[in-house]
Amino acid sequence: MNSYPDVTPRASKIILANQPRLLRGMLKRALQRVPGLCVVEEIVDIANIPGAIERKSANWVIVSFPVNGEIPDAIHALLTAHPHIGVLAIATDGSQAKIMWKEPQIKEVNPSLNELIAILRQPVGNSTKHLDLRSHPVS
Repeated sequence: MNSYPDVTPRASKIILANQPRLLRGMLKRALQRVPGLCVVEEIVDIANIPGAIERKSANWVIVSFPVNGEIPDAIHALLTAHPHIGVLAIATDGSQAKIMWKEPQIKEVNPSLNELIAILRQPVGNSTKHLDLRSHPVS
């Protein structure tokens, strides 16, 4: 198991469960350099996400979805079981991204690294209405 840095209380704790492995690795390296974001675990099988959320008290889970745009049913069930988390879904080819909360809303966003970081820096809310999707500089 990988070792992860200590998490400050205000850091956004992120579980990476996206595919392919190369994209997950690149995203992990980028996120580890951003103050206020902490990758607390990497998961290959989405069936292991609920346990990881409990163990790590994660705020965000990053998952994959196929290019056809269908979000796996397991992710919708995850949001019902863990309404306090946010899910950032990235297409396996990196061409699109979606954010989701416990509400049935799905918001498509620009999959640029700056945009994804801006999203992950914000507290998870009950609705995409609370998310500020304007450009935010990355420090």
